[in-house]
Amino acid sequence: MNNQIIEQNKNKPGRKLKYNKTIIKEVFEDLAKGEPIRKALNKPGRPAWSTFREYINKDPELMSEYLKSRSDGVEYQLNDAEDLLNNTIDEAKAKGKGDLALTHLVKTSIDLVRWKAEKLNKSYQKNVGIGIKDGEREIVVKWES
Repeated sequence: MNNQIIEQNKNKPGRKLKYNKTIIKEVFEDLAKGEPIRKALNKPGRPAWSTFREYINKDPELMSEYLKSRSDGVEYQLNDAEDLLNNTIDEAKAKGKGDLALTHLVKTSIDLVRWKAEKLNKSYQKNVGIGIKDGEREIVVKWES
């Protein structure tokens, strides 16, 4: 009976775990494939969000890997969004007409991915600018693309 309880708790996601490089790398790999952080951490043997946050906030190198994984995940999601759009266009062509509800869902999905790209990946940000700082004074030039 006790062995069953231990086995159930062993596979329960979200408990405090010792730091494990392999597990953290697996989480980063899931993020790089476009998985949301909640889904990536909600797997057996993975740390809770609060524990994961502690890890990345304490280690600048881990934080850098986390941000890179998220950025890579945006690239992955942009490709998925492009595939979704192309598939929807192909289906509409085959039917001879488009489905308005599906069109709105695709648009919303693409808008969400675009927003993520702008927030997480500098190469997709709308506002680009340069700045020069001379002591207390700063000159910033921005333009929109």
